[in-house]
Formats: sequence, C-alpha cells, structure tokens
Amino acid sequence: MIYEIHEGKINWLPEIAIEDLPENLPKKISIHSKKGIIGIEPQGIVGSFPICNRNTIKIIPKVGRICFLELLIKAEGKQSALKSEFDQFVEIASSEEENFEEFVSKQFLVKLDEILRRSPLQGRLAKNIRSNFSKGKVNPLATNLNISAKRDKPVVSFYKVRSSDIPENRILTEALIKSYMNLNEEVKVIYEAVYKKWINKFNRSPSIRADLLSIEKTFSTHDYGGSRGYYRKALMLAKIILGSNGLSFEGGEIVSSDALLLNSADVYESYIRNVISDAYSDKGMLVKKGGIGKNHLYTNGSFELVPDVYIERNGLPLLIVDAKYKKPSSNDHYQMIVYLTVHGLKSGILLSPNMISDVVEVKEFKSNNGMIVREIYIPLSDLKTTEFFLANLIERFSN
Repeated sequence: MIYEIHEGKINWLPEIAIEDLPENLPKKISIHSKKGIIGIEPQGIVGSFPICNRNTIKIIPKVGRICFLELLIKAEGKQSALKSEFDQFVEIASSEEENFEEFVSKQFLVKLDEILRRSPLQGRLAKNIRSNFSKGKVNPLATNLNISAKRDKPVVSFYKVRSSDIPENRILTEALIKSYMNLNEEVKVIYEAVYKKWINKFNRSPSIRADLLSIEKTFSTHDYGGSRGYYRKALMLAKIILGSNGLSFEGGEIVSSDALLLNSADVYESYIRNVISDAYSDKGMLVKKGGIGKNHLYTNGSFELVPDVYIERNGLPLLIVDAKYKKPSSNDHYQMIVYLTVHGLKSGILLSPNMISDVVEVKEFKSNNGMIVREIYIPLSDLKTTEFFLANLIERFSN
C-alpha cells in the first residue's frame, strides 16, 4: 500500500506505528506524536521510502506533481531534447493531478511493449572466458598456468560479448517497478504480460545513479535518435517516474535501499539559476553559483559565502539572488546583507515560491545604510509568468 503525504505539512497517519518507520530518516523528515497517532512532516524533501510490510510512504511536492516534474526537467538544464519531449507529453496528459501518474505509467508500459516488439538495445560487455582457442585478447599468464596444470580449456581470453544488460534497460526496469505500483488492479491485469516479460528479460540496476549519468551523457550527444529513437520516449517517461519518486539525473538525492528522496530546495535553486542563465547568457552576462573567486566571512577562511545566483558582466557584479524554497527568515536577510557588502552591491533578491496566488509579489526592505533587499514571490503554478519575470530581473532590479 502507498501512503501519500504532503511536503510542508504535518501528515497524521493513524494506521502507522512508530516502529513501522525505518531508522535514520533524513533530518528533513520530522516525526510528531499526538494521542498515540504518528505525524510525519517533510520539509524540503520529496520522493518515497519503504516502511514495514512492504508499504511505501510517498511525499507529494508542495508545488504539485506536474509542476515539480517540470521544475526537475528545467533544473537539470542539459537535456534540451528531453525537455521538448516532456513539454509535448504534458500537453496531452490529463490536467487532473491525481490521474497524472497513472497516465504516465500506462504510457510507459505501452512504450516498453513497443521496445519488446521491436528490438531491445544491446551493448558489448567485456568478459574473461576459457576455451581451447583464443577469442579476443589472450591473457598469457593465466593461459600458461592452465596449460602447466593441464586443465581443460586452458586459453583465457578477454572477449566482448553482446548483452542487453546495459544502463538504458536497467533504468527502464527500475522505472517499471516503481510505475507498476501506481496502477489499480484492473489496469495491472491489462499490462501484466508486458510487466512480467520485461522483468524476466532485464536486470535491475546495481547503481541507479551511475546508470542515469550514463544515459545523460548519451542524451547530451543526441544519440537516441534514428534507429534508436523509440528508446527516447521510454527513457523520458522513466525520468518522469523516477523523478516523481525522488530521483533525478543530478542534484542532492539521497538513495538508500528502496528509498528515493530528493532535496526539493536544490531542484528549485537549480531551476531558478538555469532560467536566469538561459535569459541572459546571450547578452554577455555570466550567471553562476557563488561570487567573484572564493569569499569567506572571516579572514581565516571560515564560513564560505556562496550566493545561489550571481550575475556579472565583464567581471563586474550586477545582481545577487538567493533562492529560498520557503518564506525568507531574518537569517536569510542577514546573509543577503553580507553578500551585498562583500560584492559592493546595494540591492539583492530573496526569491521564494508564491503558494497562494498566480501573480508575482514584491516586498522591499531598506536598511539604514541604503541597502535594499527584496522578497519576491513567484507563482510556480504559472511557470510562463515566472520565467518571463526572471528574464527581466537585471533590467528591473540591478544596481
């Protein structure tokens, strides 16, 4: 059974006892108790983790599933072709969030069925084999030892064999296992044959992280086109499935056993930086994390100062933005004042999601020495409005 809880709230679960929860939960997941009922409060973390009796707790992003997945795609920024696929997919997907994951899962199974009917990809794996004759590159030491010992098949060769045990197929297997849980029993019956055939044919991933990185490299070289194009859509859907469960190609994910937990604040920060970078990179401006060189609060190198978004032109700072996946605190304001002082700027921005309305809201705070810090709340439910606003930050708010 899957228990859905929501990020940023205390979720009371009378069906679950404290001993049902795994040990060493991340610090961003707080446990509460009221009259013997357990409450789980995830802050800045999404994904899923197993509990007792093969049940699972899934943390739903506070910005919504579809919006978070779009943030995830844009936060990674490297797979423009994959983003295009995602945009096209969302256009035809159901607008009802509670149906979105089942829609994705069914589309994914259809693509796996197509792969099985066409031709699954294979790679070449290097293996050491023993035989009476050489195949590939001979290992002379091992071969001589076998001959001296008068063993059968004494020749040891390093030989590449064709195999379907490759990152693409392993990642599709991982996504299949996750997606199948999203289907109701009636739908499972329809796709049961595809599920069993795939599971019996392909291995799981020994390292999801390493396999995802391998696939990312292939996407970056546009090698999923042509005769291998039918893998593109399947891998895009696998990315959505794993992303909704808390795993991405990049970012601060925590992977432990069957737990897939992703730092949602990291995704939000990367999204902000990439959107601003896309808007200004062709205007001669550099957008990056951190400032000019390495800056520290103290001369002994203690407490490095690393703004989330630092924008400069010709080596001169223009604007500093800190992405806050929450309402900014007094500490966030103090931190921004330090950033501005170190870089010789008079104004900076604390950028937070607007969870109440679909408009951009700006609050301005002015210090005694004339520094201005603005809290700006952007509507993640309307990314077109948000991205248009971010594309004009310099013109509106730079010194």
